[in-house]
Amino acid sequence: MLVGALYWRGANSWGAVSAIILGAAGPIVFLIVNFFHPEGTPYHIPAEVSGLSAFGLAFVGMFAGSALGNALGRGQGNQPNLSSAPEEVSP
Repeated sequence: MLVGALYWRGANSWGAVSAIILGAAGPIVFLIVNFFHPEGTPYHIPAEVSGLSAFGLAFVGMFAGSALGNALGRGQGNQPNLSSAPEEVSP
């Protein structure tokens, strides 16, 4: 996810935060559910599903969060304006 975010021009801070939160949700839900439902019960979640869900949720979080940040006009940070000449500062 990190490598994809480095090369995707649409990625922003909103997408990064939502990817972290949603990516952590999979393993957290895995721990909580498996604490209350031991192995052999129908609600037990295999560890493989937890790991795959973390990647999937982080992927969805990056794109959905970046799209939301772009739609709201936020998440771009303090990027320099390279389209105009630098401003002169008077002493």
